[in-house]
Amino acid sequence: MNGKRDKFENEMLAEFFETEIRDNLSFANHLRDLFEKENRSSFEIAGNLFNLLITKENIEIENLYDEEQKVLIPRSRFTEILNLWIEKPNS
Repeated sequence: MNGKRDKFENEMLAEFFETEIRDNLSFANHLRDLFEKENRSSFEIAGNLFNLLITKENIEIENLYDEEQKVLIPRSRFTEILNLWIEKPNS
């Protein structure tokens, strides 16, 4: 990956976590449970600003209002960030 792409990916991830999950640990834990227990080859979750397309290998995060704003990241990376978000101290 290049620097611009990495920066865009990190910004999309940050925006997703800040707008869709925020301090809602119930939703974050629900996502984690889905990732651990879901056996379908793919499924989709629509949020307020973002859509998640989850496959066994990757997660595509797409801005619902701007189709050009989307990233594809490994599911393992997203899960790692999700776990860090859940475990972060309350601000």
